[in-house]
Amino acid sequence: MEHDNKEAAITSKPLKKKMKREKQLKEEVPIPEPTQCHYYVKQKHRFCNKQQAPNSNYCHTHLHLQDTANNNNNEITKESSSEQQNQTTENDKQKRVPCPIDPSHTVYEHRLKKHIKICNKSKSQQQMKQQAYYMKNINYNFLNEKSTILDNNEYLDLNLNELWNNQKEYFTNLILKIKNLYENLKLNEFIETNIKESFNFSLSFNNEDFQEKHHRQHCSFLCNLKETNCLSKDYDYIEFGSGKATLSYFVRRALLDKEQLEIIEKVKNNNEITNKQEEEIINEIKEIKEEEQSKQQFILIDRENQRRKVDNYIRYGKIMHHKKYNDELKVPLVKVNRLMIDIGDLKLSKVNDINNEGRKSISISKHLCGIATDLTLACLKEYNEDFNNEKNKGIFIALCCHHKCNWKGYINRSFFEENGFNAFDFRVMTLLTSFATCDFEKLSKLKEEEGLNNNKKEEEKKEEYIGLTNDEKESIGFMCKRLIDYGRILFLQSLNQYKKVKLMYYCNRDITPENCMLIALQENN
Repeated sequence: MEHDNKEAAITSKPLKKKMKREKQLKEEVPIPEPTQCHYYVKQKHRFCNKQQAPNSNYCHTHLHLQDTANNNNNEITKESSSEQQNQTTENDKQKRVPCPIDPSHTVYEHRLKKHIKICNKSKSQQQMKQQAYYMKNINYNFLNEKSTILDNNEYLDLNLNELWNNQKEYFTNLILKIKNLYENLKLNEFIETNIKESFNFSLSFNNEDFQEKHHRQHCSFLCNLKETNCLSKDYDYIEFGSGKATLSYFVRRALLDKEQLEIIEKVKNNNEITNKQEEEIINEIKEIKEEEQSKQQFILIDRENQRRKVDNYIRYGKIMHHKKYNDELKVPLVKVNRLMIDIGDLKLSKVNDINNEGRKSISISKHLCGIATDLTLACLKEYNEDFNNEKNKGIFIALCCHHKCNWKGYINRSFFEENGFNAFDFRVMTLLTSFATCDFEKLSKLKEEEGLNNNKKEEEKKEEYIGLTNDEKESIGFMCKRLIDYGRILFLQSLNQYKKVKLMYYCNRDITPENCMLIALQENN
């Protein structure tokens, strides 16, 4: 019973958040404080907390929005020409514009040229371009038939409701075509299920380490690695779209041996270590063979820079972070190499130490949005070919965010073309995939509990949106997702680099509706 209650609590949290956002949108917009910035943060349903800049309604970060506000509003007061001139010159000096390299921050317009030379984003990009593994658009070119730019905006303004109202016959035929293809391929029988949400870690986790929802996903992920003989110190691990690298951290924790665990526990359980205890721990660390410390490596790939806190957990075994111990205690147990690069520009075989004494690698990922999955498969294809198809032993990718896929970036367009689908059809399918993650049933139950389901006629109209009931929408959404994934499976099978390629449900839908994993293995395990 406790387990069921926990599951219910886990699944209801995101839905309650969604309901809270809906409530907030209906509520009136709050009024900012007299000295508070007027930039409204929609996601947080509040105004920016920073103070206003002089002679502006916005803070220095959002000062570039002042001009648009002035243009949209009529002039309330008229000033003399001399005063107006003085004010415009002052405003020009204070005017901020988004940085052209990284629009997430702004800079004074008169300092823009100087800023471009010293911008941190610019420096990191220049450093990346100097690396041997950087080859611009190498994987984009493979996907897009040697075109240097992908059109991510194709049919961007397409609206399902408008399509239903204007082209009902087309929409009905497309739904029928999707259902027929899914049934003819017998994808329900093709997709396997292996759900094991408990993993016997030698070292227990603190409750504060990770949310239970993610913990159970990671545990099931590890069970699938272990059962296919892909969880071993004999392999290097490459995590695509790593973010904080939490998945790699779980893999590392699963691989810790008894000697390392004992050392970690001793350091962890002694906040104040005496000199004698410190010497004992140092001696025990030195007893671990240097060969074991340096052989295995984790390669973490992500476009954005991270705090790298988890990187140190992987490197040292969750010790030595924010603790002032002797430097001799900081002996890395494995190598960690973080690459800050777009997967589309990555030539993996050029990474330093990638051919580490002929060691094989396992490619893993838990959050590759849309086209990033296709870029990863293109990247691994080249990687295998560069090492005579003997380097990458397996691929384990938890698939997600199919709504971010696009036709030109999809890796197996011929699969859909052969079955009568074109670019427009594919775009509609990507929009339909969103229905698979809406969880209509639980949302309506929560609304009933909260007393928000008073207007039944309005709810019935919403249910009949685009001519489909909630159950039909959810079913079609899942069909579209699996068809997109099946095209990727066919691509991997066509390479003859992997003996076994499959789709597998690795965790319950109650934990996450994005519960399908792509697995490719060089050996039939």
